Amino acid sequence: MNTLFHHTDPKFYGILFLLIGLLIRYSIGRRKFNRRGIGGLQQFSNYEKAVTITLLEWIFKWVANIIILCAIFLLAFGTNHSKPTVQQGKPDVSSIHTIKTP
Repeated sequence: MNTLFHHTDPKFYGILFLLIGLLIRYSIGRRKFNRRGIGGLQQFSNYEKAVTITLLEWIFKWVANIIILCAIFLLAFGTNHSKPTVQQGKPDVSSIHTIKTP
């Protein structure tokens, strides 16, 4: 069965990482948007929550950025070396050495 991507294909992991990174960034942005009040500022119930949530969002945003960069690298430079190339036609015999016996 031929599929578009195989689980050993680097492009498969590139697309997967890209989707994961974008999903993390989307969820962070959506949570920030939902915390905004009428004035446009984020609203927290206390200072500790504000600092903790802001720090965690900052960390996860950087992790998502790194995942996206890895995905771009895999999509751009990832090659699949596990599939051997099959040549049609006569086999190459130029590298076969014969041993002469006396």
